[in-house]
Amino acid sequence: MHKRTLSFLLTVLLTFSFAACHDEGIERIGTPFILPETCQWKSDIEKDKLHRIENKQQLKEMVYTKMEENLPKINFDNTSILLVSKELSHTGYEIESSLEATSQLSYVFRITVKEPTMPLIATPMTYNVAISTEKINKRAAISYEIELPY
Repeated sequence: MHKRTLSFLLTVLLTFSFAACHDEGIERIGTPFILPETCQWKSDIEKDKLHRIENKQQLKEMVYTKMEENLPKINFDNTSILLVSKELSHTGYEIESSLEATSQLSYVFRITVKEPTMPLIATPMTYNVAISTEKINKRAAISYEIELPY
């Protein structure tokens, strides 16, 4: 009886571990990518487009800094950065983002704009939403979706 129960539990655990290894439909580990105070995103970044930053040169093209050594130190051998620049009608929005694998070589960068608890100031503002994640295959298709509160 105990052998059968143990066997059943091991089968269930193995099933869950194989399911967890499969990329499809799960969020990838990603963290918000925030520039240090000595840098800022350039104002001429194309808006409403997903930008994949895969090397230092691409990062330099997107970031303004007075001295190159102020750029964030990133190991692009195992890291990808995704960036979406979006102009919104107000300042003060709270923004959340995640990266979801929809298949082995297909991902969706999801951005959710939430209503703030503070009153909005009716001044258009560009929001740059970036996420750092483990290296994404160059052949992978990545799209983005923005959920707005209005």
